[in-house]
Amino acid sequence: MALARRLQIGMWNGYMPDHWSAYGSPRINGIEIAQFKDEAQIAEFTAFCEANRLEFGIHTPLLKGQGYSLPSITSVVSDERLLAFHRLEQEASIASRCGADYLLVHYPYPSVMPRRRSERHWAILPEFERYESDQMDAVMFRDVSRRAFEQVAVLQERYGQRIVLEYDFFGDLQDEWVRAFEEFPGIGMVLDFQRLDVHKRTFPGFEPEAFIEAVADRVYLAHYSNTRYEEGRLDRHLPVLPEQQDDPTYGDAYTYLKLLAQRNDKFHVLLEHNPAKVTRDELERCYESVAAVLALPAAPASGPAPAR
Repeated sequence: MALARRLQIGMWNGYMPDHWSAYGSPRINGIEIAQFKDEAQIAEFTAFCEANRLEFGIHTPLLKGQGYSLPSITSVVSDERLLAFHRLEQEASIASRCGADYLLVHYPYPSVMPRRRSERHWAILPEFERYESDQMDAVMFRDVSRRAFEQVAVLQERYGQRIVLEYDFFGDLQDEWVRAFEEFPGIGMVLDFQRLDVHKRTFPGFEPEAFIEAVADRVYLAHYSNTRYEEGRLDRHLPVLPEQQDDPTYGDAYTYLKLLAQRNDKFHVLLEHNPAKVTRDELERCYESVAAVLALPAAPASGPAPAR
């Protein structure tokens, strides 16, 4: 498994050499993939990574044939959990064979809603699969979480494949969410900074800074992008530029990155943004600002390796 610290870009919806040519950089040494056509396309991609000395991780769903549905690993319906872990095992097997550093799945999924919400921000959230607070109490959440973590641990051991769990909305069950990771220290955590900010604004009482401080040492990967809050809509997955920190219409992703970096010097960063929304110069400033916060060494002088 990879040890070098990484800045990654996303390559979703298949192997796209042009995407690497357009958005790769000497700063970038990893890629996260999802929704590839088939295993033959994955093999083509892994050959590209080997030729260009790039590590990669996988965000489920790996294959397009599954549609963009996330495994319901904490469903209250046992048959749905069974199907979710059948899918996850298939992907763990593929990930192990092709040399992926990690396989990522959301936890909890479906998401859990808190009792209180800001109607202003709630009204502009996209649709997503979720439970209301009266559908998932602490006892039930503790039970489905333990089952999920136990099965993830089994799959990690069986396939020798790191599986990481990406934070999703956990309603009023934050303590139970944190406790699950404490009980299973071999399972890595992923924080999504744009979700943290939406969480703060949509669900009163959630404090991202305190949450980051509580879990920082367990974070394996951070998903880094920003949100612009406009009247009646969200513009999500924007590249993060330092000047956004002083603009109240943007989220606080840069602040969250700095806070996490003060408490954890090992986590990787996925630039989970739409790079086409900024200029190439702005994109390089985004890359360099992350590298500066993480105190990474100077980037190589050469540009991105050609796609092969």
